[in-house]
Amino acid sequence: MAYKYCTVAFLQMIKEGNIITIYIMALLVSLDTFSYTQVGILVVMVAATWSCVEGELNFSRLAWGTRQGSASTCEAAKTIFQALVLSGKGQKLDPLSTVLVVMPMSGLLLISVLLFKNLVMEVGFAKQPSWSEIVEWKWFLMLNIVNAFGLNVAIAVFLKYLSPVTYILVGNLKDIVVVSWMTQTTQTPQS
Repeated sequence: MAYKYCTVAFLQMIKEGNIITIYIMALLVSLDTFSYTQVGILVVMVAATWSCVEGELNFSRLAWGTRQGSASTCEAAKTIFQALVLSGKGQKLDPLSTVLVVMPMSGLLLISVLLFKNLVMEVGFAKQPSWSEIVEWKWFLMLNIVNAFGLNVAIAVFLKYLSPVTYILVGNLKDIVVVSWMTQTTQTPQS
């Protein structure tokens, strides 16, 4: 929904605020220990990325505060939950078992949105395809499912061996690539 109101580059830079959210959550559940050095590095990184969003022409408080803010908080909570079950005290889950726990919960959330949409009231952000569209795009949907599963396993493996904060910091590389690619594809050639 946030992409309807703001540019991709802007939202990718705003997502860098997840670093702070995840660090605070990791401290609260004892996955990380407080360090002034870490806080300094995180503050410098967030300040540097947020300085890139100055002058956003399409800034929307609605998109930033509610949509992107709630999405960031949910993503941070999911990352912390996965890290807890992968590296927690007592019984730890392996990456595939973690995906087996997390993916059905995500599916239930999506199903509840679709049920709400179909039974209670129409919601604009959850367009539901027709059965003919699903059949027409079945191979792309199957590839998307396989890709999502592989990415979830990769995230679980990463979180098993590294901290949630490290996971988000490595995600910065992905964000840099996305913003760079979007910037290059939207530039018009000089005549």
